[in-house]
Parts: sequence; structure tokens; C-alpha cells
Amino acid sequence: MDRITLDSIDLQCIVGILPSERVEPQRMQLALSLDLDLQACAETGDLAHSVDYAVVSKAARFLAGRGRFWLIESLGLAICRVVLAEPGPGQGSAQVQGCRVHIRKPDILGGEAIPGVEVTRNAPLTLHEDRLDGCRIQRLVDTGRDAAWRVLLPDGASYAQVEGTDCTPLWGEVACSGGAWRATDGPAGLLVVKTD
Repeated sequence: MDRITLDSIDLQCIVGILPSERVEPQRMQLALSLDLDLQACAETGDLAHSVDYAVVSKAARFLAGRGRFWLIESLGLAICRVVLAEPGPGQGSAQVQGCRVHIRKPDILGGEAIPGVEVTRNAPLTLHEDRLDGCRIQRLVDTGRDAAWRVLLPDGASYAQVEGTDCTPLWGEVACSGGAWRATDGPAGLLVVKTD
């Protein structure tokens, strides 16, 4: 199996269970490894047979930076699931077969050791899914304290952002007006996190 890696992703985010970790952002280090067959991409030069690692990096940064997760285990699982989810309509991406997320907290123990968590999952992946106003809402993680979803919007469909959440587009053309995100030129995908 071929592999795409994203190493040395430095983050500043609210992650942890200690009172200080719930207030002050801390430095985190993230590395991702994505397993998929890159032969068709290499032979045709068509990136639709690969993965846009800028989109993967954006998703991981958004989850970490805006999600305010209590555990890095939950954050790692959410990242794995968004990477392994079946490509949405209009996404123009290959199916990732395996994902490894390595998250480290380099400063939390004052240099005595560097704790980290590694989460590894493989496709196929089954996500709990709800449908609302024509949108498919896929649960990436929901512990009660923190949560993340992937929302698939058909062309012209809208997703009304829920109070206490934040959204970012993953692919496709979307417009946001009055807290509602609408796919404007074909299908689109959003990433949503609980922020409080």
C-alpha cells in the first residue's frame, strides 16, 4: 500500500482535562499517515486518484483548533474518521484505506517526557448518519462534552449552523449567510465542531 504523510503540524489549541488546559491554548504536534493506492494517480497525473493533503491538513487544524476536545484520544479518532470517510459527491478524492494520527503534547510535563496518542483505523468505515433538509450529517465523534460532524450538502441545500458550533467548508462552493451554509455550485462538504 502506498502512503501520504503529513508531519510536523504544529498547533496551538485547547485540549485536555486540567483546568489550565481548558483556558490556555497549548502547543501540540500532529503527524498523519494515509494509506491508499496511488498507482492510478502516478500513471495518469490525475489528482482525483489521490488525496488533497491541504484539505486533510485544514480538517485536522480545524478540529484541533476549534473543537476544544477534552481528550486527545477523541481528537485523534475524529481526525481518523474524517480522513477515512467515503469521499463525498464532488469531492474529487480517492478513498483512503488506512489512517494513523499521532498527537503529542510536548510541553505538558515540563520536559520530563513527551506524552502522545496514536490512533489507527482502516476503511471501510461506518459512521452514524442523520438526514436533515436533504443534508447528510455524519457523526465523527460525540462524547457529550465534545463533538464533530461532517455534513454533505447537495447542490442548493442549506445547513443551519447550531449555536455553540463552528463550521468550515471542506470542498465545493459554499456561502454562509445568517448562520446558514448553502452549497452554491454543486455538492459541497462542511466540517462542524462543538465549541463550548
